[in-house]
Amino acid sequence: MQQQPNSVATFKGSLSAGGITTYPVTLTVTQNQITLRSLFCKYQLERAQVADIELIRSNEILIKHTLIEYPSIRFSPSINADETVMQIRNCGFIPSAALEDVPEREGLLVRLPVIIAMIIPVGFLFFLDRQLEWTQVHSYQVGRYSPLGTSALFILAFSIRFIPVLRDLILESGRHVGELAPVLNSAMLAFGFLSIVSILMLLGTPEILAISLCFGLFWIVAMIINKLNIDDH
Repeated sequence: MQQQPNSVATFKGSLSAGGITTYPVTLTVTQNQITLRSLFCKYQLERAQVADIELIRSNEILIKHTLIEYPSIRFSPSINADETVMQIRNCGFIPSAALEDVPEREGLLVRLPVIIAMIIPVGFLFFLDRQLEWTQVHSYQVGRYSPLGTSALFILAFSIRFIPVLRDLILESGRHVGELAPVLNSAMLAFGFLSIVSILMLLGTPEILAISLCFGLFWIVAMIINKLNIDDH
């Protein structure tokens, strides 16, 4: 933790949001704003959007906020959580939202029958990958990457994340896609990586080279996203 003369406090730790735990995460606090930033996500909250900062478990902080487009946010600092809460208060950040304005997040976020209906065709594509025996096309056993299945999962996650009609079909009434964003972003990253590796290998690229190229591409994307997050602060 660094305490600066301009009443800015910075903490390092991990973030649990939307079912995904991210590390490392930087929590920056000023008198009027809290910002949590990692390589692939950023949450920014004003005093009027925060109802309480509550210490839970042994070393975890729950930030109760009023934004329905953000998931539930829990931060685990690398230092003592009690000291973290004290430093946040000393920084002058005082939550001003009402607790009754914090969204209720009870029950299922998505409609399970719709999800199951979408997963069944994807499962068929994974089965088809095995039947097509991609290993006969390339000696590096590309079949284990299931190019059709992983590409379909990437497209599905991308569509849910960015196509409003599909969001409305999947989400339960009163819920927001932002609550699901960490899971969808992770799915797009993982299945996008696997599908690109599979396609490169089907085109004759050696496995190690295909993986290296994808790592390089995803690193560049990560740096661009991180730069955009910093510039937006």
